[in-house]
Amino acid sequence: MRRQFNRALLPTKPPAKSKRFRARTTDFNVWLCGVIVDLGMTIPQFVDASGLSDPCVRRWRKDAIPRPENQKVLARALADLGAGEYSKILASIMRMCDDERHC
Repeated sequence: MRRQFNRALLPTKPPAKSKRFRARTTDFNVWLCGVIVDLGMTIPQFVDASGLSDPCVRRWRKDAIPRPENQKVLARALADLGAGEYSKILASIMRMCDDERHC
């Protein structure tokens, strides 16, 4: 005897939309975006002026924090662009990044 297919098992509506992935923004990410805006630059302009790589800057802008060696490079680039004094920028970057790593 042949079995019948149970049509009640078929879906009647499309699956519910899932929540989109949200990047985890940190104090450093918000600060970096603010500094770039204060300089009056877009991301590509900042990359060209600072000499940093585009993927790194875009990652730091969204969810990542720079490694210690890149923190110094970023602080030097921001100081050269007129965002402030190198030692103060480096100290604030290190403080924000250390706070985020230990959370």
